[in-house]
Amino acid sequence: MNHSLLFAILVGCLVAQSAQSAQSAQSAQSPEPGSAHCAALAIPLELERTGHVSVRLVINGSPVRVLVDTGANTNTLDTATAQTLKVVVTPSDDMPSGFGHARAPVAAGGVPLTDQTFTVMDLSFINIPSRRYGTEPFAGQLGASFFTQFKAEIDFANMVICLAVPKRST
Repeated sequence: MNHSLLFAILVGCLVAQSAQSAQSAQSAQSPEPGSAHCAALAIPLELERTGHVSVRLVINGSPVRVLVDTGANTNTLDTATAQTLKVVVTPSDDMPSGFGHARAPVAAGGVPLTDQTFTVMDLSFINIPSRRYGTEPFAGQLGASFFTQFKAEIDFANMVICLAVPKRST
């Protein structure tokens, strides 16, 4: 058997096992926004049957499920989802950008966040496991740009992402 394939399988198993261990170690009570554990906003993480991790957000006023992908540089939104959510897409000729770019209001845990920029492209490939397991498809994915902007800390022990959300003036 190919050594690269064996290595990839081993890494995948270790990641899935680590995420499952973290979920089983999760305390019965998740940190609340403003708690000593999570200073601003705690977004619950969901562990998928595939080993992927997702969060629930509200994009352009509609609730969606997005994949957490710290290895991706940018946030992405599926083209079909962008149309369904009536997100205005600016066409792009850039090869890495896919179909185009869009900005849309995002909220998490009932807290409005700043508008986020998304690369809009066909993400049907990330939903292959969702179709196989009959789970809700991903509307997109959150990338490093989101996590950097909000100085996010991913806490697998408590299955939350803690965001440093700037206080809004009243």
